[in-house]
Amino acid sequence: MHLDNRTELLKDFQSAGRFIEKESKHGKALLAIDDSLVAREMYFERQVYMDTLVSSGRRSKLSKPVMAKYLKRLAYAYYDNDQAEGTTDILNKILAKEYRLPTLSRIECLMILGNLELNFQLPDRAISKYRRALSEITAQVEKNKPLVRSSIYNNIGLAHSRLNNPDSTIYYHRKAFNIRKKENSTYAMGQSLNNIGAMYYEIQAFDSALVYFEKGYHFRSVSSEATESSLAESWTNIGKTHFRLGNPTKAKELLEKSLEYCKRANNMAIMKRNYEILHELYASEGDLKAAYSALGNYYLVRDSLYGLEETKELLRSSYKQELREQALSDSLNRVANRKIFEEKSRREEVIKYGLGFALVGLLLILGLLLRNYRNKVRSNKQISQQKNSLEEKNDEIIGSITYAKRLQDAILPSEQSLNKHLPEQFVWYRPKDIVAGDFYWMHTSLEHTFFAVSDCTGHGVPGALVSIVCSNAMNRATKEFGLKETGAILDKTTELVLESFSESKENVNDGMDVSLIRLKDKTVQFSGAYNGLWIVSEDVKAITGQLQSNQFRVMEGEGKSLIEIKANRQPVGYYENRVPFNSIDLELNSGDRLFLFTDGFGDQFGGSDNKKYKTSKLKRFLLETSTQSILDQRLAIATEFEAWKGSNEQVDDVCIAGIEID
Repeated sequence: MHLDNRTELLKDFQSAGRFIEKESKHGKALLAIDDSLVAREMYFERQVYMDTLVSSGRRSKLSKPVMAKYLKRLAYAYYDNDQAEGTTDILNKILAKEYRLPTLSRIECLMILGNLELNFQLPDRAISKYRRALSEITAQVEKNKPLVRSSIYNNIGLAHSRLNNPDSTIYYHRKAFNIRKKENSTYAMGQSLNNIGAMYYEIQAFDSALVYFEKGYHFRSVSSEATESSLAESWTNIGKTHFRLGNPTKAKELLEKSLEYCKRANNMAIMKRNYEILHELYASEGDLKAAYSALGNYYLVRDSLYGLEETKELLRSSYKQELREQALSDSLNRVANRKIFEEKSRREEVIKYGLGFALVGLLLILGLLLRNYRNKVRSNKQISQQKNSLEEKNDEIIGSITYAKRLQDAILPSEQSLNKHLPEQFVWYRPKDIVAGDFYWMHTSLEHTFFAVSDCTGHGVPGALVSIVCSNAMNRATKEFGLKETGAILDKTTELVLESFSESKENVNDGMDVSLIRLKDKTVQFSGAYNGLWIVSEDVKAITGQLQSNQFRVMEGEGKSLIEIKANRQPVGYYENRVPFNSIDLELNSGDRLFLFTDGFGDQFGGSDNKKYKTSKLKRFLLETSTQSILDQRLAIATEFEAWKGSNEQVDDVCIAGIEID
């Protein structure tokens, strides 16, 4: 190919299957590339030809909208060959207004930039790019390319999973799934369900993860787009979840089946995950020979992938350094421009007042600038030292609080224990900070299951410390003192909490608001400190007939109603006019649903008027969504909270538990 001769170069491209078209506005010859040959150049990593092509277009002074067409293709070639710098340089350039990219092309460019940010471990920046892409979607794009929005939602969900935001992750993958379901895109539906399952697996909600992994596999397997790698990934996910749920035989069958597919598709990433789980599985069964073999294969595949990962890490570091250098360059340019303006002003002063006076003034100014510069350097050094010191202390504090979260998590019942003793239930728990004042608690005996949701004084570290004191007191009341009446348990808990704080020289009046229930079959006993119990039922009279008129209030709904069982108007903790806590016994029906909660949801500011959500609105929402399954209602609660809160700060810890009577 004649790379040095533009005329011959055009002939070479034309003879290779490319064609010449005219740019009508300027009447200049323009080289246009057909898609099949672009794909070939990208495949063989021959971007040099495309670079030359674009360079020829620049020398011909083609208009920017026309050049954008070819620059975009060049950027795609860089992107497909992992050349991040070239990709970002071109895409950021052609996104400028003067290039007048078509709407769909702008969306594609923003999505690629977001994908690069995500690959380089910058999920916050990626979300910003994806949101810009969403803002570009028009009614015409929605009509012609209905799945574009779902792809962006999918990528935002992946970014939130990197930020460890499970509720937001599930929310966006669910939105992507709904669009894909409407368009009957079965393979994409399987992808969304698999992503939701992965998030549930990460938060150790293994039952839920298994449901979504199996649904995702179903949609993938019936799709004509299914690949061996995608099916292998589904079998791996289902297999490892079976292992976590205590089904090693089923897990082994699926993981070994996945390995066969991975070997055919040469997918080492999934092979590595399979060998890692199989090593753990064989070891748990005592098959040390198989475990050793799986471990050896794991290290073999991992070492094969190590070079790729090392290269990617170098690219990530380079990319982040480029971002920093770009920011520094922009800052230096602004400083340079400001100095040019100041210099121009001084020259005008020299002309106006005379060379001699200006020279003296200039010397004075330079002296002041030098002194200010030295002072600024000294101040910046001090600020930098203080900043580094604060960052180190902040990292130490965050590290300590993060470790404290592990300790606080230890007082919460595990999901396996909850599923064993309360099969139809959910707990939606969202601390405001790393650690929380809200907590949920469970105790089981031969006859009963006790469950509580509590809101301790404060949130963050102070609230977490109080929660440990209160949780320990409830454990002592049931285990050490053997109490079974819910009212007696709260009375004894109050006594133990006050005893814990009595030795302090400070006047500590902290405590908790709590809803406590005792379950046995369809019999429920309830006691509450400020926090009541809500019951959604079709048979209101059967429940209210067991109560006195001052013990409840009812919110009517269509088919079902919500009955609020009132709590004692006193906390667990110091209170002047304390009375013994009431114990209320109820017989319920199958399908009745109980809700225990703290006040964080109702107190959250948001919505169009930036007001509190309020308890009455929460009642109505729980009543309307109680026709859904337990799992779907939990997701509906998380989605409603995110939509209401919007960009506002979360004001308090939030905890809502739902239990359905079987």
